[in-house]
Amino acid sequence: MKRFPVAFAALAMAAAAMPAAAAPHYIVDTGLGTDGQNAPYLYGIGSDYYQWVAIQFFVPTATTITSIEGALTPRVANTTLTAKLYTVGDATDAPQFELFAKAFSVPDGVGWHGATGFSFAVARGYYYAAFEVPADQNFNGFDLAGAPNPQAKEAAASSGSGGYHRITNPPTNNLGSLGLSLRVGDSLTPAVPEPETWSLLIAGFALTGAALRRRAAPFAGEHWS
Repeated sequence: MKRFPVAFAALAMAAAAMPAAAAPHYIVDTGLGTDGQNAPYLYGIGSDYYQWVAIQFFVPTATTITSIEGALTPRVANTTLTAKLYTVGDATDAPQFELFAKAFSVPDGVGWHGATGFSFAVARGYYYAAFEVPADQNFNGFDLAGAPNPQAKEAAASSGSGGYHRITNPPTNNLGSLGLSLRVGDSLTPAVPEPETWSLLIAGFALTGAALRRRAAPFAGEHWS
């Protein structure tokens, strides 16, 4: 009786437990929001705009940011806006100095949309990721609220406000804490396999070795000519 199918099955089981090699690494991933009714309305046509939003996040170690995305839901497909990165003001706890900006287009449909495919080095610390509609762009839509793993601090700016203000500090504005969607990727690789994964791998190789040893040994009662 051949034992190779058992060995191959064990290896396949162990390999399936390994994470995908090309999986991206995210500094923060709140998950997609589900609340469109209370999501902040992002709008801009020329110099006329409504809400801009920013979400604070923490970078645990120096790295290179490669993407800034939100659960952006356009009301008009294929419009454009800009993702930005800000420092955090010591006194205001709101976005202060702009560090990076990249324009991007948003196709139709709910999902992760944003600026990708860039490299911007950052040090350890707190930052704001923002979605804005400058005067030379147009966008009509939302960043979905109600993310399952929201960040603690958000900010908003509206026409004539004179800058960003913390959402979580009424009565500066009336948005409240919304739990906005945000996903920020960096150049780090995903974490090494968990102990459970290594256990599966070791078990798979052990089964393979045992099967090969049984294959090499003669069975009891087998005659050689």
